Amino acid sequence: KKFARRMEAQIIQAIHLIQDPTMPPLQRQQAQQFCDQLKEDLNSFAYIPLLSQATNDAPVRHFGMHLFQHLMRRSHEMTEQQREEMKNYCFQLMTQVPATIFFVTTCRGCEKKEN
Repeated sequence: KKFARRMEAQIIQAIHLIQDPTMPPLQRQQAQQFCDQLKEDLNSFAYIPLLSQATNDAPVRHFGMHLFQHLMRRSHEMTEQQREEMKNYCFQLMTQVPATIFFVTTCRGCEKKEN
């Protein structure tokens, strides 16, 4: 648990570095490489619930959901246990997100176009 919290802090710091235009380009590039490496590690799924918490700022939550999406595309490479954890997290997300968000997301583009 401590390792996950420490890693979460490193991820958050990297996300903020990437988005800070006042930081030297080399530091921003290293932070981006760190985040890209997370996308390649199937065990990074463990950080998604921490990153997507409402207490985090929007860029951090966005990265958490981006990481989730990226890892879902690679679910065929995961162990059965990893896929089960991902499925349970999906169900957890569905119970936390208001139904109106799902309705708006599903119906986007379904409106009648007026000529």
